[in-house]
Amino acid sequence: MKSSTAVVLCMVVIPGWFMDNRAQEVIHYAEPPRQTAPDVKEKIKGLGILGAGYGGAVYVAYQIWWKGGFEWGNPFSRIGEGEPFHEDDMWHFLAAASLSHANHFVFCRYFNARSSAFAAGGALLTMSGIEVLDALAKSKKWEFSISDEVGNCAGVGFFILKERFPRLPVFVRGGIRQWKRTPELVRAPYLLATDYRKYSKGHLDRYSIGKVEAIFKFYGNLYGGAAISKHDGASNKDLVGICMGYDIVQKIRESASGWLQAPLDNVSRYLSLDLGFTYWMY
Repeated sequence: MKSSTAVVLCMVVIPGWFMDNRAQEVIHYAEPPRQTAPDVKEKIKGLGILGAGYGGAVYVAYQIWWKGGFEWGNPFSRIGEGEPFHEDDMWHFLAAASLSHANHFVFCRYFNARSSAFAAGGALLTMSGIEVLDALAKSKKWEFSISDEVGNCAGVGFFILKERFPRLPVFVRGGIRQWKRTPELVRAPYLLATDYRKYSKGHLDRYSIGKVEAIFKFYGNLYGGAAISKHDGASNKDLVGICMGYDIVQKIRESASGWLQAPLDNVSRYLSLDLGFTYWMY
């Protein structure tokens, strides 16, 4: 979750606020309405967004996770699962899919590059690069995770599927299982940056605060699906549930107008903030 949550929140939801009417359809994995080639100013804007997003992310990641530098060699010599439960894999799935989506918007809007290959390739390279650098870091805090990489590849594949079939009513979203513990998630980035030892003590338990759900909208904004989280404490055991609900955010989006539509659509697509419930089975 160290890489995935930041990607989801910073590189998926935020770009929606900058969308205009000309790029509105991009958010639905459809062909962008722009027909003429973007001018130089538009391309410069696009390069600025990509540079700020990726450059800033690399700088922050280096300062927090890889500050000791790297030992260059074979990253596959350090393979391991520091988070051996499937919720983490699903966060990587969600991050890869949503980062692909954000890339697609930028490439379509500012470079008129409509192929999903640019977006998917950039996301997969980024997420895979994080795993490689984790394995090469001198700090030895992380390793190359095969299951995380499977989640990355599957997430990119899901983006391609949604881009190919934009009306497919299937979504993968992140959410909160234990709302009363959300302040712990808010404090986590600060601890990660200032006191890694203290941060690491509660790292595994923080997964139990959140959840990832895969849903199918079977009638309008009504949906059902499955959710996954983790048992409380240091347990590595998965917690699986069945979820049902009504996508109230999408309903609000349908009645909204102007600049509010895009951010609301992003929230509905990637975050579980609905009128619903989850029955946790085991």
